Amino acid sequence: MIEYGSPILVQFPREEKYLLAQMIRETMYQMLHICNEINRKFYKKDTVQKLNVLLDDLRDYLDLAASPKLYPRGTGGTKKRRRRHQNGDSTEVAPQQPQQEPRPITCITEHQLEVWSRYTAALGGQIYYFQEYIRRNPPGKG
Repeated sequence: MIEYGSPILVQFPREEKYLLAQMIRETMYQMLHICNEINRKFYKKDTVQKLNVLLDDLRDYLDLAASPKLYPRGTGGTKKRRRRHQNGDSTEVAPQQPQQEPRPITCITEHQLEVWSRYTAALGGQIYYFQEYIRRNPPGKG
């Protein structure tokens, strides 16, 4: 999942590259760290619950990144140009292009969200079955 997500996170808009993309990246690396921690622990129940919470956080961040409501105004902004008159005065003039409906900004596409959701669903299934295994076979009973 980290290998799939890292190139996508680089392409985030500048406004979200250092906040939302950073949160997604940190959450994925924290999940990797907790997976390694689970392999080494004897009592795994609390650590698996931490992993489940991080997975829910990641899903929320991905839904937010795919939401067009994050930037409702879109990318249709145009700058005003200055027109110079022959006598040296300048006035601000709006561009003469027809006004188009601004297209909404999303940080990730629908396809990227779908693929990433498959990864998170697979992880969620593994966490669920591991929690069931821990419930049926608690440590210390031998």
